[in-house]
Amino acid sequence: MTLGYIDWNSHLLSDAHDIAEDPKKTIFALSYLYDRFQIDTFSMMPTFHSRIDSVSSFLIRRDKAIHGLMEASASTQSPIKILSGASVMLDEGLYEIQNLKKLTVPFGINRYLPLQLPISEHADWIDYELNRILYRADLKILFLSFETCCILYPESVIEKFTRISNSIYQFSYQSITNPKIRRVMAMLLHQNSTVLLGTSLNFSEKVYHYDFQYYLDTAKEYFSAADYAVLMKSNQRLPHKHAKLHLLG
Repeated sequence: MTLGYIDWNSHLLSDAHDIAEDPKKTIFALSYLYDRFQIDTFSMMPTFHSRIDSVSSFLIRRDKAIHGLMEASASTQSPIKILSGASVMLDEGLYEIQNLKKLTVPFGINRYLPLQLPISEHADWIDYELNRILYRADLKILFLSFETCCILYPESVIEKFTRISNSIYQFSYQSITNPKIRRVMAMLLHQNSTVLLGTSLNFSEKVYHYDFQYYLDTAKEYFSAADYAVLMKSNQRLPHKHAKLHLLG
């Protein structure tokens, strides 16, 4: 049986802060990605800002949005699976937020905090916060949209972040077309780090212009056969058995 692909960073969850679309539009977009590209599992990562939201209110809103998606798809039959997650923006003082562990997601035998680094130049406070999340809050990190770091941060910072033990690194599928980002991905694969891929799509209309097959073909062309096999294995398998998956329909 052919395994479907996983979107490890989807922002297509309606009414969960990122966007406010009709859930039926979201379902149609997800169905399109499944029918066209065999993406059958979507890790929904609505954005969490610690400065404007509490963990409890965020989770209520996210779970309500998931429930709305399930209700809207009740009359359909679909193999599409939804994983509840979060895109946690790295802000100063984040490690002090109560119940931060409730925003973690399972992968393998561990749970990880899905962390979005600032879209800005590197600053010392970023290192400070990461150290406290790792050692004071005792959390493992899933770096979301790590291609942003590869583009904005100095090489020395990128190397330092890729050496954080037990971390996972997620890139957008489209970033595979960037040679610099491919080099970072290959380096991570060679040091046995887990590399995940996601669409980062945040509006349903964008799915109809998404060149998913081209991104896969580029990966197959530029990575070694061994690296490509490892990359696909991480992006075609289900998360840990304790992951809370919702089945559309």
